[in-house]
Amino acid sequence: MSLRPFPRPGLPVPFLLLSFKGQLVLQPAADGSLCKVRVNTHTPVDAPHTLTVTFLAKRPNGTVKVVTPQMSGPLEGTFSIEYNTGSNGVFGFFPDPSFDRNKSNQKNRDLRWAFNLQDAKEFHDPTDCRLDCGFPNEPGFVIKDGVFYAFDTSNPASLKITRQRPGDNLPIPSVATIIGAMVKPPNQAGGQSVLVKWKQGGTAKSILLPRTGGGDPDPDGTVYTIAIENVPPSGIDIPHDELSLYYELVKKVVSASLTNVPPNEQFILTAVQLGSFDGDRIPCMSVLIDS
Repeated sequence: MSLRPFPRPGLPVPFLLLSFKGQLVLQPAADGSLCKVRVNTHTPVDAPHTLTVTFLAKRPNGTVKVVTPQMSGPLEGTFSIEYNTGSNGVFGFFPDPSFDRNKSNQKNRDLRWAFNLQDAKEFHDPTDCRLDCGFPNEPGFVIKDGVFYAFDTSNPASLKITRQRPGDNLPIPSVATIIGAMVKPPNQAGGQSVLVKWKQGGTAKSILLPRTGGGDPDPDGTVYTIAIENVPPSGIDIPHDELSLYYELVKKVVSASLTNVPPNEQFILTAVQLGSFDGDRIPCMSVLIDS
C-alpha cells in the first residue's frame, strides 16, 4: 500500500480530527506524500448526494465553537490541509499484524476495515485492473499530513453485507462506514501550525490552527474537527448500490488511458438489515484506492 504504516501501536494525540463519510474516494500518492479525496458527483437523481464540510473547535471546558469554513455544495477549488512548515506525509493505522475481517476486533480502528478497491483479495487486483479517478481537474481535498484509520464500523449483528459479481460472492462481516484521519499537534514552539486552505466566494482563504489571535483565541487542549460528508439529505432513504456509483467515477487504466471498468468486472454490494435500524441500512461509505 502507498500509505506507510504508522510506526506506533496507538493513534497520535488528537489535535485535528478529520472524518470522511459517503461517496468519497481516498487515493494516496504512490510516495505517501499526500492523499487526494475526490467527491463523487455521479449520484442518483432520486437520491442526490450533497457535499458538506462542518468545522468545529471543541475546547477543554466543553464549549464548541463553529469555525470558518462551513460549506454545503460543490467545492470551488482544492481544499488542503498541511503543516505550514512542511509536511510529513500520510500514514495508515494497521495495528493488527494478521488482520482478518472475520476474526479481528472491530474496536482496533485498523484502516483495513475500509473497502480498498485495489485490495486483490476483496476487489480488483492492480496487476490486471489498475484503477484511477477520472476528471483530475475537478476540485477535491488534499491531505498532506495525518494518520488514516477506521472511524466507525458497521455492526455485523444488525447488517449483513455481501460483495458480489457473477461467480464471485464474498460475505463481508463488517466495513468501515466512516474513515477518519488524525493530525497530531503542531510544534508551536518551533513556529509550526496546521494550515487549512480553501476557496469560497471566488476568493482564496486560509486559517492557521490553533487559532491564537483575535478576541477569543482557542485555549491549549482545544481539539478541532472537520467532518466531510457526501450523502443524501436527511429523510431520503432510497436504496442504491454504493459500488455502482463509484464505478461512474473510478476508471480502469488501460495503456495509460482511462476507460470504464467492464460490467463483468464490476462488483456490487447487497445489504440486508437484520435488526432495528441503526443507521447502517444503506452503507454509504467512503472507499480507498491504494495499491
